[in-house]
Amino acid sequence: MSSSDSTDRSRTEELRVTEQHQLPRSAVTTDKVFLSFAKSFSLATAYSANVGGMATLTGTPPNVLFKGLADG
Repeated sequence: MSSSDSTDRSRTEELRVTEQHQLPRSAVTTDKVFLSFAKSFSLATAYSANVGGMATLTGTPPNVLFKGLADG
C-alpha cells in the first residue's frame, strides 16, 4: 500500500464525514425563517406591552389626572 492510497482513503473519508454533517437547504431556509419570525415576535411583544401599559389608567400619571378632570 503506497502513501497515495492512504491519502486518497483519508480524503474520501473526510468527504463522507463532511457530506453527512451538512444540512439540507430546506433546513437552512427553515432556520432563517424561524429566526426572522422570532425577532419580529419579540419586537411585537415589547411594543404591545409598552402600548398596553400606557393605555391603562395607572400606566402613566397624566392618565390619572385626565380621569380626575374628566369626572369633574
